[in-house]
Amino acid sequence: MVATVESLAVPHPFVRFGSRFLRTIARRGWFEPVIAAPVLGPRLLGRGRQRLTHHLLRGFTSDRNTWSDEDVELFVGRLREPARAGAASALYRRFVMPEAARIMTGAYGHSRLRAPTRVLVGAEDPIVRPEFLGGFEEHTDDFGIEFVDGASHFVVDERPDAVLEYVLEFFASS
Repeated sequence: MVATVESLAVPHPFVRFGSRFLRTIARRGWFEPVIAAPVLGPRLLGRGRQRLTHHLLRGFTSDRNTWSDEDVELFVGRLREPARAGAASALYRRFVMPEAARIMTGAYGHSRLRAPTRVLVGAEDPIVRPEFLGGFEEHTDDFGIEFVDGASHFVVDERPDAVLEYVLEFFASS
């Protein structure tokens, strides 16, 4: 059993997939099934100019200059190793996409989240937006969503100071 949960840049399992949210996912999250695709995903992540990887790192931050070129290279360089690119693709194929499908089909609709839980989201995340995060109220005992200013999807990398502050405060109060 889990005593407390802190989720970072991931929506809760009770999200309602309305037409607006689905359009946002299609427009901004198109890369997920591409990354999940066997052969294609690892190839696009790890070979050549790695445009997909660069797009994700630069396009999902609050400021395109959040990371220096050297910072981006730390991420991109690791994915040039075929095993790492394969592992990243497998994560999407075996966890992210199946879990998204379970959430979309309401698999957790009759579940109750009893552990104190907080979702920490970058205030400028292009997909995990405040207007899409309702629906948890009838499924949780102690749940909250916190938005971190000056951060987008990579909230830990963009605002490690704020993440640490939120997490320490939450765990200390639980």
